[in-house]
Amino acid sequence: MHARQKRTILLTSSIVLLLCHVSAAQPLGEQVAYPKPVRLTFHGKIDGSEIIEISATHAHWIHRHWGWPGEAVFLNDVTWNPREQRSLDNAGHTRYLNRPVVFGSARLENVKGRDTVALDVGDDLVRVHICDTPNGADVYEFDIVFDSPPTPQSLHIRADIDGSDTLIIDKQGARWIHRHWDWPKEVVLNQVHWNPRKNSKLEYTDLHLQGAIDFASARLTIHEARDLVVLERNPDRIVIHFADNPLGRADYDVVVTFGP
Repeated sequence: MHARQKRTILLTSSIVLLLCHVSAAQPLGEQVAYPKPVRLTFHGKIDGSEIIEISATHAHWIHRHWGWPGEAVFLNDVTWNPREQRSLDNAGHTRYLNRPVVFGSARLENVKGRDTVALDVGDDLVRVHICDTPNGADVYEFDIVFDSPPTPQSLHIRADIDGSDTLIIDKQGARWIHRHWDWPKEVVLNQVHWNPRKNSKLEYTDLHLQGAIDFASARLTIHEARDLVVLERNPDRIVIHFADNPLGRADYDVVVTFGP
């Protein structure tokens, strides 16, 4: 412990996210990964023209001409009788998409069918147009293939702070700026142990982040902090301010998450 005068720290920014509380979160540094691609298979007998609207919440059947399906159709393993139930919830025993998907990435793969199947792609849903113009009904089978959302990535930061420090992360790497009182004894970024007093910069590859990062999507979770932590988000970088005003040093433990 050492005595020091009361001081005022003024941090200004046009875009400042101030988080001064400890919140619960997933295990530190955990990254969520979804298998690719996500495949939605349709199988059923069609006689006429139909439209199927598919979104993240429900599938809706629009009958256009000639006969309704005379028997149940299938979305993946989900049985559906659209004449009796026009909408199918993507939940519980009727869940047809088990993972998040990017609807704008949808593409059609025809497997079986004697006439027209066309896919209309929107940002938050797809419409499948099925038109069987010959006499009678025929079996149609096709796949709609979706990409999964980008994998969220995280940067776990631990440091002992005594005074005020700033951490800047951009596409070149990490840079530590010490402002007042003592330097941290050690900083840990993900698995990398770093002494910023000896070397104030780290290369981007040292941060164990995969590919390009959307810095504007950064979100901060604080696990341990007795004073100030501020995250500034910019298109090309993030800036994290640490300011510990009480006497002595204290441990700070935060996670920055990038992604959707």
